[in-house]
Amino acid sequence: MRFCPNCGTAAAADRSICPNCGTTLPAEQPAANQYAGTIGSAPYPQSGGAPMTPQSGSYMPTVLAGPSTPNQPGSGPYGPSTGPGAPGYNVTGPSGSNPAYGVPATPNVPGVPPGYNPASPFGSNPAYGTPSAPGYNTANPYGSSTAPATPGYNVTGPSGSNPYGAPAGQAYPPVPPGGLPAQGEFYGQMMPPPPPNIGAGAQPPVWATPQYTPKKKTSRGLFITLSLITAVVVLGSFWLIYYAGVARPAAQHAQATADAQSSATASANAAQAQATATQVQATAAVQATVTAEQTIYKQATAGAPTFSSPLTAQDNSKWDLYTAEGGGGCAFTNNALHASVDRTDYYVPCFALNSSFSDFAFQVQMTIVKGDEGGLLFRGNSTASQYYLFRIGQNGSYGLYLSQDDTHSSTLASATSTDIKKGVGQVNLLTVIAKGNDIYLYVNQQYITHVTDASYAKGQLGVFGSNGGNPTDAAFSNAQVWQL
Repeated sequence: MRFCPNCGTAAAADRSICPNCGTTLPAEQPAANQYAGTIGSAPYPQSGGAPMTPQSGSYMPTVLAGPSTPNQPGSGPYGPSTGPGAPGYNVTGPSGSNPAYGVPATPNVPGVPPGYNPASPFGSNPAYGTPSAPGYNTANPYGSSTAPATPGYNVTGPSGSNPYGAPAGQAYPPVPPGGLPAQGEFYGQMMPPPPPNIGAGAQPPVWATPQYTPKKKTSRGLFITLSLITAVVVLGSFWLIYYAGVARPAAQHAQATADAQSSATASANAAQAQATATQVQATAAVQATVTAEQTIYKQATAGAPTFSSPLTAQDNSKWDLYTAEGGGGCAFTNNALHASVDRTDYYVPCFALNSSFSDFAFQVQMTIVKGDEGGLLFRGNSTASQYYLFRIGQNGSYGLYLSQDDTHSSTLASATSTDIKKGVGQVNLLTVIAKGNDIYLYVNQQYITHVTDASYAKGQLGVFGSNGGNPTDAAFSNAQVWQL
């Protein structure tokens, strides 16, 4: 270790230039001492006298055997030496030769290795005679040292003595010109901190571990949860839109359709039930009517007829016999009265000119030999062509007509009936019952229809044949009349 002679800055032994002011450093000269001991390779200064007793510790000097010489009183400017030195040190010398005798050592300072005694003339040592922590000089004019002492130093001694000699193997640093540096400079930024004192029993330095606060990581579970919540919200929104825009309207439409169909079905069922009920009622009414009309027929034809003729030849009724224009006419042929017509859409009437009836039952057997239609005439006026016509066809149809003159007529009833025997050559029994304005029609003794009309009240009876598109020949026999 070297010290700059200009500024006093400590420098390593291998440095030749001061790191602070740039002054060239002188070569280090070891102190001459016949009792110099060694710690490593550094010389230890001795002031003379007998050899010192060895001490324990990591930095013990190697000394010559024998007791040390007591300190001699002196008269230096720093005060007399008053007592023997601390064990292990040789502090004797001529009075005034060691100006630092009796002066307390300054504490270890930055840039000075532990265990050095840079003696200073700045004040007295109030801690003389008081033991300090092992290995350190604790009293100095700048205050007490609070750091632990380095093992291997003997720092106790009587007042006035200098127990704070330099450690073995090292020399005191020279005092720089102008005195020691100020406390702030000595302990502050000008001097680097002392290196750690590693020796036997010493603890290695403990370096503060910088604290590190890790950044908080985003929780993966939280991310997944938020993602799931977002997905549920999005899917829920789509489902709500679908439900509100598609599913619900479809369901409502389906419900409305079902309600409409149900209502329609119910209405149809109700209508069918009503129709069935009406039909049943109508059927019952018809049955009742048929029963009543059949009763009328039985009553009207129960007695002896007022007029009866087999119609095999002319009789007292004086049937109108003639030949019609275009072919056909009225004639008795083959034991029957025939009414035939060849012209299409024409009919040929055959009246009993001596007959006149108001309320009656008129019944005749008819056979369509060929052609289309035939029937009965009643309440007629042959001269004026005014009468009622009851017609049946070989196809099962029937009708009631009102003739007003040769060119005008009207239909009062028209339909078909299963009671009519269909086809050419079939014999059908035709009956008309006229009583007042009521006209009842029967075929084969079965009620067909009932008509009310007041156009004609009385007149002649007769038969006819009609060409509906085919030349027709209708044969009549067994005519009967019951006066009512």
